[in-house]
This record gives sequence, structure tokens and C-alpha cells, in this order.
Amino acid sequence: MSHNLVRLADGRTVLHVINHEYSAGVVEQVGVTASFPVDASPTQVTVASIDFEEDRVVPFSYEDGVVTAAIGALPVSIAIVAE
Repeated sequence: MSHNLVRLADGRTVLHVINHEYSAGVVEQVGVTASFPVDASPTQVTVASIDFEEDRVVPFSYEDGVVTAAIGALPVSIAIVAE
């Protein structure tokens, strides 16, 4: 996996995660969690992907400036948005 973390001007933090597991195509990962630093405790964490029919609100925890989100499945790529 590779990732890129961006803080947007509106206060949201976005983590873009790319799946690099291949075996005759991308191998979807399951049971994925992601942790990343944020400026304040988010009110919501959403996962977006072109592989999903719609964005998904996911469960998360926040401690000491770090949000940990239960992503579930990682297809080709996702954007995790902490608001």
C-alpha cells in the first residue's frame, strides 16, 4: 500500500490509500484500518472510492491527535476524509 496525506483549507484531512497487492489484477484487501494525524477530533470519517456505489461513513476512534478508522475493504484506491 502507498498513501498521501493532505490537510485541506476547510479543515478536513484526507488520506489517499492505494492498494499495490497484485496477482493477475488488484487483490482487494479486507479488514483494513488506517491511522493518521488530524488537527482535532473529527465528527465524521467517510471513505470514498470509484469502486463503491456511494461514499461510506465508517466507525473511528480518536486519541492524542490520531484518528483510527475501520475501513473494511480496500479495492484499488480509497480516499478517507476526516471532517
